[in-house]
Amino acid sequence: PFDIVSELESTCEILSFRSAQKSLELINKIDLKTPKILMGDASRIRQILVNLAGNAIKFTETGEVMIETHLVEDSASRVHIQFAVKDTGIGIPEDKLEAVFESFAQVDASITRKFGGTGLGLTISNQLVNLMGGKIWVESKLGEGSQFYFSIPFKKVPPEQQELICHSQLVEGKKILIIDDNQHSLEVLQDLFKNCGAEVMTCNRFEVARAVLAREGDVDLILLDESVSDSQESLQPPEGQENPPVILMTLQRDLSLIRNPSQYKFAGMLAKPISQAELENLMMELFSTAPAKLAATSKGPKRELSADLKLPQARILMAEDNQDNTDLIEIFMKKTPFTLVTAENGQEAVDHFKKFQWDLVLMDMEMPVKSGLEAVREIRAWEQEQGRKPTPIIALTAHALEEHKTLSFEAGCNGHLSKPIKKKLLLKSVADYLVAE
Repeated sequence: PFDIVSELESTCEILSFRSAQKSLELINKIDLKTPKILMGDASRIRQILVNLAGNAIKFTETGEVMIETHLVEDSASRVHIQFAVKDTGIGIPEDKLEAVFESFAQVDASITRKFGGTGLGLTISNQLVNLMGGKIWVESKLGEGSQFYFSIPFKKVPPEQQELICHSQLVEGKKILIIDDNQHSLEVLQDLFKNCGAEVMTCNRFEVARAVLAREGDVDLILLDESVSDSQESLQPPEGQENPPVILMTLQRDLSLIRNPSQYKFAGMLAKPISQAELENLMMELFSTAPAKLAATSKGPKRELSADLKLPQARILMAEDNQDNTDLIEIFMKKTPFTLVTAENGQEAVDHFKKFQWDLVLMDMEMPVKSGLEAVREIRAWEQEQGRKPTPIIALTAHALEEHKTLSFEAGCNGHLSKPIKKKLLLKSVADYLVAE
């Protein structure tokens, strides 16, 4: 059993740094009729989505990339889910569509020169979908973007194990105004809040928002996208009414990077695509007198580490060839006393390790040139030859099975973390090994 909402949100978090660098809107649109808990291979679903959405971001310069989930069949024992990754990128010529899932296929040689890559991601995705009993296909026109689809049958979990996609009652009956210039983003938030019982109004411009406020009167909450927040004009309610709290939505997952935040009096900030846990937590802060039951992640200051997690100064070597994962971990460690140096393949990691002093190593197990397992074995052998005390090594891997953990421990790793990496777990694991030393 796995939580499909959590998997989709984790996938978007991994990809959001690269999409934000290109100012692309990354949208996670979940059919609210989809069962939240499914029975299947979560890591492979995530791998396919990262392959498809990663390609979409790579080949899109302006506009958006949307991951869409749709329930197409619901029987007594199974559900059939269709996933789609849609972009506004360069597109694919019609006569090349059938070849995109072949090994090392590219539309033409200039694509490889400009964007890099081998084309194997689509081949692997095709094989994984077939192994799960599904099908994958693509629709595209040159210059008009691409839409990659795949559908997978899943076993149902017992009803008592199911959860609702939105269970918040905090916004029930609340009047919410959403201001965003991206129509798909508006639709996602509108559906989510309506499903929780809120009255939702949407608009894409400041002047329309002011008219809505004048017409509707009291509003309980305003969600404002950063792309339309550059106007210095304030959103004033009609005379005699209180200013509603305003939440800023931004593409930057590192909220310290947003533009000129001090000129606005925001009640909170949310990084897009917005996760349901972050949204729920912020609603609790705004509308509940009870303490938040989820880890606070919605406001900039709340993203600081808890005071009870003591982090010493340390030099950390990270071996990771995936840029999205590298960006994610670098952001996680940005406000820590750690000095982080990255190696892009296993051999480079071994060379760095032998040349400098390190307090801890984060080692991806699926590295090019020399695998993570080979690199760890070589590091341990070299330490023994030099008479050095073993340096803590934490394995980073997409595999969560016990057999993979056993392989990493046998090679000489001290710890094992499964991707997608969670900030709190990563920092706690690192702190534990450093303190133990």
